[in-house]
Amino acid sequence: PVMLGAKINLGDDKNHAVVGDLFSKISAMAFACDLTRVVNFAWSGNTSGRVYSNLGITEGHHDISHVSDEAAFAKIRKINAHLWGLNVNLHNNLKAIPEGDGTVWDNTLVVHWNELGQGDQHSTDNDLVVLTGGASKQFRMGRLLQVAKKHSFSDVLVNAFHYMGFTNVTTFGDPRMATGGPMPGLMV
Repeated sequence: PVMLGAKINLGDDKNHAVVGDLFSKISAMAFACDLTRVVNFAWSGNTSGRVYSNLGITEGHHDISHVSDEAAFAKIRKINAHLWGLNVNLHNNLKAIPEGDGTVWDNTLVVHWNELGQGDQHSTDNDLVVLTGGASKQFRMGRLLQVAKKHSFSDVLVNAFHYMGFTNVTTFGDPRMATGGPMPGLMV
């Protein structure tokens, strides 16, 4: 049984970590019950003005992302490190649920992505994509791939579709952003 906590204002920026933690717990429980095997979570919308006052930042995230100086870049890195650190809650929740000879984590692909490589330039080059989870040992993990201008996030998502059994999917999203198939060498 899950104990209900105190009511919180879901729209209050100060509660983003609590809301994210609750979402990761609900997602892990849904996976454990086989209610779903796919979730989508964004810490905020791509034009969010969230102020990360808990990090000592007084400007909104989106506004900072459009400033092209080292001080703004340092703030964005601080926000990204904070959010990526919070993502570990989902990982830990999935690792805590037994499944077969391992855990739900062992049979799950988690895709972390930031939609822009650099916000001030709206660049889609050098996007950071991190694949985690055991993914049923179908992905070659533990390495850094630099594929800028060769492949896109769309291609990575085609690999994810293939992992889920949808091998007829050859592109995802805007066809101008895809090479027309999965990114080679990503899967075993």
